[in-house]
Amino acid sequence: MKLTIISINIITAIVRFFTSSAEIHNLNPDEFEEKLNIFGTEQLIDVSYPREFKENHISGAININFRDSDFREQIAALALDKDKPIFLYCGHGVRSKLSANRIRKMGFTTIFDLDKGLHSWMEVGKPTNSTNNEEKDQIEKNMELKKTLLLGFTAACLTLTAQETENVINLEEVIVTAQGREERMLVVPITMNSLSGNFLETTNTTDLTQLSNFVPGLNVRIQTPYRPTFVIRGLTSDEVSPTAQPRVSTYFNNAPISRASMAKSNLFDMERVEVVKGPQGTLFGRGSQIGGINFITRKPASDFGGYVGLGVGNYGMTEVQGVINVPVIDNKLMFRMGGSHQYRDGYVENLSSNKNLGGINSTDLRFSARYLPMNNFRIDLIVDYQNDKDNGTPFMSKRFPNSEGVTNIFDFKASFDEGTKFFNHRELLGTMLDMNYRINDRNSITSLTSFHHNFADARWDGDGTQAPAIDFAESVKVNQFTQEFRWNFTQDRLNGFIGTSFWREDVSQKYQFNPDERYLMWLMMDAFGVTGDAFGMPGKMGNNMILPNGTPNPMQDMMVAGMLMGMGLPEQMVGMIPPLSARSELKETSAINSAFDLFVNFDFSITDRLIFNVGARAIWDKLSIADMVNPVDGSPASTIGFLTQVMQGGMPNPNNPNFLFAVSPLVEESKNYFAATYRTSLKYLINNNATVFGGFSTGRRPAVLQPTITGDIVEAAPETVNSFDIGFKYFERGHFSFDAGLFYQTYRDFQATTFDNFYTILPVSKATSYGAEFNKSVTLCRHLDVFGNYAFIHARFNDNVVMPGTDPTTGQPIEVTYKLKDNHFRLTPDHSFTFGLNARARLSRNIGMVFTPTYTYKSKIYFEDNNDPDLTQAGHGLLNLNLGFNFIQQRINVSLFANNVTNEKYIISAGNTGLMFHAPTFVPGIPTTFGVRARWSF
Repeated sequence: MKLTIISINIITAIVRFFTSSAEIHNLNPDEFEEKLNIFGTEQLIDVSYPREFKENHISGAININFRDSDFREQIAALALDKDKPIFLYCGHGVRSKLSANRIRKMGFTTIFDLDKGLHSWMEVGKPTNSTNNEEKDQIEKNMELKKTLLLGFTAACLTLTAQETENVINLEEVIVTAQGREERMLVVPITMNSLSGNFLETTNTTDLTQLSNFVPGLNVRIQTPYRPTFVIRGLTSDEVSPTAQPRVSTYFNNAPISRASMAKSNLFDMERVEVVKGPQGTLFGRGSQIGGINFITRKPASDFGGYVGLGVGNYGMTEVQGVINVPVIDNKLMFRMGGSHQYRDGYVENLSSNKNLGGINSTDLRFSARYLPMNNFRIDLIVDYQNDKDNGTPFMSKRFPNSEGVTNIFDFKASFDEGTKFFNHRELLGTMLDMNYRINDRNSITSLTSFHHNFADARWDGDGTQAPAIDFAESVKVNQFTQEFRWNFTQDRLNGFIGTSFWREDVSQKYQFNPDERYLMWLMMDAFGVTGDAFGMPGKMGNNMILPNGTPNPMQDMMVAGMLMGMGLPEQMVGMIPPLSARSELKETSAINSAFDLFVNFDFSITDRLIFNVGARAIWDKLSIADMVNPVDGSPASTIGFLTQVMQGGMPNPNNPNFLFAVSPLVEESKNYFAATYRTSLKYLINNNATVFGGFSTGRRPAVLQPTITGDIVEAAPETVNSFDIGFKYFERGHFSFDAGLFYQTYRDFQATTFDNFYTILPVSKATSYGAEFNKSVTLCRHLDVFGNYAFIHARFNDNVVMPGTDPTTGQPIEVTYKLKDNHFRLTPDHSFTFGLNARARLSRNIGMVFTPTYTYKSKIYFEDNNDPDLTQAGHGLLNLNLGFNFIQQRINVSLFANNVTNEKYIISAGNTGLMFHAPTFVPGIPTTFGVRARWSF
């Protein structure tokens, strides 16, 4: 007890020791001007570049370039009064914040920082010393002309009065950390998008599928919470093998969470979501072969506050959110805690039970702490827990009728296995410790430590019918650890980082196949080439699994015996056939994957405007896999397994009980790999509002050790990509932003996939993709913003694939050709776009209103790499509406929303597990949903 009291006293003394630092206050232009009127401009410092200061500045300011090596010495030479406030500003507010942190320890008691810089000052009409007011007026006129040419809106909206111009709602300056430091997105030489938390709230974006609509070139599919699919520029990230790594990495506050069962993040209390495109191995790590998505949550702040939110809607939707921010010690120790729960009943009725499928039941709990023990030392701790548990995925059949005799999946009624509980369950607990120590103004060290534990469990109806033909279950356990150290440096013309990281994951995966062969046999006869004519039945044998009225039709043992007798098998051998029955097979696979990386990235300023960037990463990978299939105790022998041996001309073995997963002892394989990826780019800062860049980068997906159904381990070689990017970015605060990117990518050893009797990776020698992406936002007047994006992606295979196989009727080895040449990459529309607007109005002094409609269109989508025409979704568009009311004095926001307003009928998935058994299934898209959300902030 005494030891505890002593420890508390010591900690308290240390904390108090460091609480006497300068306070940094971020002030809006009115507040900044008010303070200047009180204290004068004697201590007003402009930290912009000298040429910027010469062009425009606040009257009375002193210019000290924040990049000068003797910055603090120049501040000291001014002999400023440290007991009086010092005023800082720059062009956009980023450099002044960095400068404020530099001079905190110089003894100043108060620092006033102009939030969002000189641009915000000018937008509200504050006076400046401009060297060319005529030129500024001409720029404003040119901006109006650009609006007219780009958007073609009416002259009434574009010919704004002077009063309206002063009240334009600002387009926010976007600050990102994609290159390991805070900087304007405008100057980052990468094609990327950043969606702020405010934008997500304004558009009522609550899930990842909606989020992807606002990022050109990104497609997100979530048919199960434990295995989301992320697609960037045609590359799909949905791995199956425990050793397979994603092409699109996801990150949670910079910590990798890329295993598919871990990758889904709830969009709760987000600061922003950054999406970077193209190979990003240097910046983000080994898994970001074609891009990365970083979910960045709101961190604790120095002010007390928070919010409480509620929501209700159709399909039994209920939502509850709450966040509280508590400053324990001013500007030293602060906490942020919150939770979110989302529920929506399934939109597909299961006629076989009262459990509808396709719903949401998700909980997220989060704790964040920020501790600033010294002016130059920051410690962030984030603990996040996510739990998803719903009634399963609606894999529906178009071929077989439900119990009402209907095959139309857009009736949203299905008949799945009676008495079977289907579900999707996922738990994720993540802990991240992020520390930054600033050695001096030019050097800092960061450390990122993360540990994630994940468990996912699911069971689904693989044939989508009332017949229990294909019943599958999967469970995954993952432990993942990451440690990264990084040295960040800044010199006069050179800045960047050097670092190292270690990553390891332990993965355990189980697949359980529970077929009832009295029904599955119908489908397998299709696979064996048996026609209905031999039994006096029309069409395919499999069509008889479900009768036209929806009743399951079990096959009789005598039919199998008759077929074998007709093939000329001796009666004695026919008598060895196990009876048709329900049975079970279990495949267990585990893997230990680890990687050690060394990386470097730096910018060199050739001139003030021309900047060269180069980066590289060396990677040492180790993959170890173990696979085993044992007979399931009490499970009867497989009739189909027996029959398969007979059809292939072999001697039947009634002691081998399995059909899909061949019984095999423990098989282990371990491989080591070395690889290097790199990037280089050149950017030119046209002016403070525009940047053009071009670059080349390489990406790599590590090799895959894949267990086969026969118990062997096969290797898919590492997949590599060479990418060429050029881009242009333009940003004018409060008015207009635009960015465009062109890319060309070539692939070697492309890892295509097929469901040819089992999930198989196909090594395509070459593939190519190219395209263009555009994104824009415009404030037309104080009442109207418009935004939109467009992406064109031409992604195709260059070759067919020839692989060894087995003739299903003779059992002899053959070469199997997979026709992929000129096929589209799956889940990749050639064209996609989104258009939306924010229309604002003030209903009274206390009530504001904003109306936000968005329309998203995607052209034809193929769901499998073989481009089966029956497994596609034609071009379609979705219209979403949101109407918000803001009660200013009460700090209450109420929003009415409706998604898929026109009730568009579309599918989000086709083929799936049933495709292995000639019974593909489909997941219909969500019909119209609507509801109301309310939030009170305090």
